[in-house]
Amino acid sequence: MTTLWRSRGWTFNLEKPGEETPEAPSAPKAKDQTIEPKGDVIGKAEAGAKVEVKWEAAQGTQAAGDDSETVKADKEGNFEVEGPKAEGSYNFSATATVDGQESKTTEFDVTVEKEETETPAPAEREINVDPKEIVASDFVKEDKGVTVTVKRFDEGEKVTLKVASGPENVEGITLDETANENGAAAFSIYGTSETDPSVYLGKYDLNVTGANDTDDEKALAGSFTVVEDEEGNGGGNDGGDDGDNGNKDDDGNGDGGSDLPRTGAELTGLAAGAGLLVVGGAAVVLTMRRNKKN
Repeated sequence: MTTLWRSRGWTFNLEKPGEETPEAPSAPKAKDQTIEPKGDVIGKAEAGAKVEVKWEAAQGTQAAGDDSETVKADKEGNFEVEGPKAEGSYNFSATATVDGQESKTTEFDVTVEKEETETPAPAEREINVDPKEIVASDFVKEDKGVTVTVKRFDEGEKVTLKVASGPENVEGITLDETANENGAAAFSIYGTSETDPSVYLGKYDLNVTGANDTDDEKALAGSFTVVEDEEGNGGGNDGGDDGDNGNKDDDGNGDGGSDLPRTGAELTGLAAGAGLLVVGGAAVVLTMRRNKKN
């Protein structure tokens, strides 16, 4: 209430305390921002102010419709509202109100987009060749041949091993096995010509592929070498290693685990006198067979 009165030519204007017109609050502060769908849109205003936030889809974009929300700034002046769910560009505005007085409106842009996350790369497949070097006298023993183990194929997938190359007198072979429930498969390779193990001397290159391979998947590669007994370590007369030696060789079951299938590949050498009998242009005939499981 305002009271006017005059005294000796002076005019006085008296107002009761609390009747002054409050000043309008400062305009909220908010920067352009990018959020995920339904992420927080943030800004700053006077502490305790009621902040009305409005938004609409930016012109020329396909996004959600108009909407608004009024929130109260905390004691530090921070405010936030949940942004739109639909991806797109939006025009936002924020207006603060304190004691019935409105601030100027602050305009800013918000972009809603899903965060691009990289799909974890699948675990790389593995191949293990054991041993990588073997003496000829051991290579011709079924329970001491070379074991090739592969992992991380699909359960039930057909897995193919190919002896891609070897000594000049050896033709390649191809073996098929089915990956077990753990995605693993195993193969065994050994020679059968115990009378002349030297026919197997040399390096053998292996490739393993799966029936479910994509165009950009490369074959697993490995190799092993058959050497003369005096060049190897542990071949030939190794001091009673013909037994199972504490089940070390698992009776021909390779790595000792029952979860891996076994496929045997015999490398059969044919000898004629002091030389090799050439059959079909190759000095070594290769055959396949599956090991009997215990």
